[in-house]
Amino acid sequence: MENAIGIVFPQTRHRLCTWHVAKDATQPLAGLYTNPKFSKYFNKCFYGCLSESEFEDTWDHMIKTFKLENHSWLQKLYSLRRKWCSAFNLDYFSANIRFIQRVESTNNIFHQISTKTMSLTSFVQHYEQKTAYMRLAELEEDFCCKNGMPHLKAKSGIFKQSASEYTIKIFSFFEKELLGYFVVRLDEVCNVGAKYVFEAIEEGHERVYKIHFDSITFNISCSSKLFETKGLLCRYALKVLDFKNITSIPSQYILKRWTKGTKKGIVVNNDLCESYNKKARSAQSLRLSELMHEANNVVSIASLSYS
Repeated sequence: MENAIGIVFPQTRHRLCTWHVAKDATQPLAGLYTNPKFSKYFNKCFYGCLSESEFEDTWDHMIKTFKLENHSWLQKLYSLRRKWCSAFNLDYFSANIRFIQRVESTNNIFHQISTKTMSLTSFVQHYEQKTAYMRLAELEEDFCCKNGMPHLKAKSGIFKQSASEYTIKIFSFFEKELLGYFVVRLDEVCNVGAKYVFEAIEEGHERVYKIHFDSITFNISCSSKLFETKGLLCRYALKVLDFKNITSIPSQYILKRWTKGTKKGIVVNNDLCESYNKKARSAQSLRLSELMHEANNVVSIASLSYS
């Protein structure tokens, strides 16, 4: 599968399903998996690290604490760490959807419309009904997005802008970050010209996030990597914008795919198109060669008869 994905989807990153990895771990780690302290380290290695160095430190501490230096299954798991540890994939957009979530949502649809004794004809009928229902629900959602506004818990510029730009569902996700930045404490670490570095910490939490900001280009990045993975600015970046008296989200941080106008126009991936065009030209040449061969056969057969 990995080789096929690399050929067909060269710009994607193949990852292992963490649910299946965790499930497979129950047998080789049978004596440890029920240990709360070990589970805390193990789960942090999967989801709780924000950098590769943090993962390495956590993994090494877990291995040394539980004396697992010679554990063959963990050694193999470590060799595949880039395929399952979130810390190695924070620069890749995933909409924060894990493989198991996508599979379960798809399976749930089919479970709703099928039974073990259902005929193929009945299944197709139920499938078409479900498809029609889902399309209608999407149309209704589009109508609500275009003709309504969510209730705003604050009247600031960014609240109004995001509510008018984002779809209702995306705004409900983003609103958590908007409300969250009120409990974020911000400290300016350094400033060189137009470039600033801040450190942010949320009340009641220990983790410190680092934010880089350019006051000329309005480029901003945070160690939380929420924008890189989900396409939405995090509460720490929003806190910096508020601190610098910026009352709207910079245009480069509003992804069209999350907006009410996402269906307008065509989104083009130039690299992918070029790759596709090369393959299309190659396929066209192959088809032309096959058709010429078939045409030659037809002409040869026709030449044998005058009728």
